[in-house]
Amino acid sequence: MGNKILKLENHRPFLTIPLIDGNVLVIPAFYFESIIAGDQKILPGKSSEMLLRTIIKEWYKGIKNQSNT
Repeated sequence: MGNKILKLENHRPFLTIPLIDGNVLVIPAFYFESIIAGDQKILPGKSSEMLLRTIIKEWYKGIKNQSNT
């Protein structure tokens, strides 16, 4: 991400993600698709750290809930 500011109307669709630290990130979907495809690296930084922690938390909650059913 590199804290780059983009005009979102040029990069639809995008995801609005409330982070576990109370901040909110709005990220174009192509960013996640690029990471999944291996074309984009996750750049170090506070936003990336919070995003990764939030994703892991939600993933873990989903797995934990599935195992309890």
